This record gives sequence, C-alpha cells and structure tokens, in this order.
Amino acid sequence: MKAARTAQVLLGDYLRSGRVLPELVLAAAVGAFLWWARPSHAVATLATGGLSLVLAMLTTHRLTGWANHNLGYMLIIRSLGRSGYLLGTVLASWLLVAAMYFLLRLATIPRLEVGAQDLAVTALPTVLAFSLVVMLA
Repeated sequence: MKAARTAQVLLGDYLRSGRVLPELVLAAAVGAFLWWARPSHAVATLATGGLSLVLAMLTTHRLTGWANHNLGYMLIIRSLGRSGYLLGTVLASWLLVAAMYFLLRLATIPRLEVGAQDLAVTALPTVLAFSLVVMLA
C-alpha cells in the first residue's frame, strides 16, 4: 500500500512539474502521423507499439533519475524501505506509459476504421513488452 502511495505522489509531481512534456510531444507526433497518414492497420500497430517501448525507456529513465534526489533518500529512511520506493517508482512509470499507449490507441481507432476488438487483441502483447522494458530499465 505504501508503494502505491509513493507511485501516486511521484506521478503527481512528475505531471505537475511539466517533466512529462517530452513524452506528450512524442505521443502527439505519432498520433498526428497516424491520424493524417492513415497507414494500414499493421503499420499503426507497429507505430504505437514502438512508441510504447520508446516511452517506457524514456519515462522510466527520467522518472527514476528524478526520484533519485534528497527527498527520495528521506523516504527510504522511513518505514517505506528501498524495495517499496523502487516498486513505487516502477509502478508510476508503468502507469504513465500504459495510459499514454491506451489513449493513443483509442484516439486513432476511429480514424483507422478498425474496431475496438482490435485494441484488445494487440494490447496484451504490447503491454507485456513495455512492462518488460520498464522492469529492465
């Protein structure tokens, strides 16, 4: 429970500070490509999957680097511990990447003229792939 609260605090601070802007710009660029280019369904799935992997690396690197400050050390000394703090940081990164991936897919589905069932079919492998990248990063 403490790790979830840590993830909530880290995610809230990350969003409020404006550090999320590079990720948003990257997602908007891919979304604009998908919206105006109207690629085939396979290319759209590849583009959103590739974006999610890049976002997983970028977000995890930036969030863990940002969390490695004096405030983070104060939280580790308290009853949270190192493992809870690390788990909270990874959870915050994963939630941000998952939210951006699903928002991008939902935003481009009407333009690509595919059903919502396609999101369910292609989402699980992509979520597993960027989950692995978040854990390894």
